[in-house]
Amino acid sequence: MKILICLITSIHEIKISKCEQSTIQAKSDLNNGKVNFMIQGGIISIYIEGQEVFEQKYKVKYFDLGCVASINLCIEHYNAEVAKYLDLKYGKKWRKEVRFDVSLPIS
Repeated sequence: MKILICLITSIHEIKISKCEQSTIQAKSDLNNGKVNFMIQGGIISIYIEGQEVFEQKYKVKYFDLGCVASINLCIEHYNAEVAKYLDLKYGKKWRKEVRFDVSLPIS
């Protein structure tokens, strides 16, 4: 009984930053077959001609968050996990075709 109580107390004391949580969420989404690039948009979502070609070719969706920044998401960390996944699956050739407004780590 004491071990269980200590374990529960320890779990509640663990704090995860929003950027760490974004990485965890991206990994979870990828494991569930949801491959998305998060985009911090503006008042109006932007459609870039040909983006559907990229989405179909690499089986990824662009997800525009609009002009309101999410307080619970680090876009760069989320997209970094998606980028790692695509690098492993397709190599780095996709990086030349991705939308310019996707926040990605430098590689």
